[in-house]
Amino acid sequence: MNKKDLQKAENRLWSKLHKTDTADPLYDQLLNDLQIINELGKRTSLLNNPQIVSVVGYLAGILIILAYERTNVITTKAFGFIPRINGKG
Repeated sequence: MNKKDLQKAENRLWSKLHKTDTADPLYDQLLNDLQIINELGKRTSLLNNPQIVSVVGYLAGILIILAYERTNVITTKAFGFIPRINGKG
């Protein structure tokens, strides 16, 4: 389920929730469903995070350099590609 589908489902649940009486047992079920939708939204947003893509790219580059250096012995330069933690890298 992508983020757009989750948003549509959340909007439908909110619409039903506003039309349902708080004493109705369906009200509690709708609240529970909304909570589940919100949790799913948080999980999927982590997978789309550009920082994860950046880290994977850096690691792939380092592994390629290290694999090359394993076959051709030269001084390692792979760790120079790691960005500085303070963000100035």
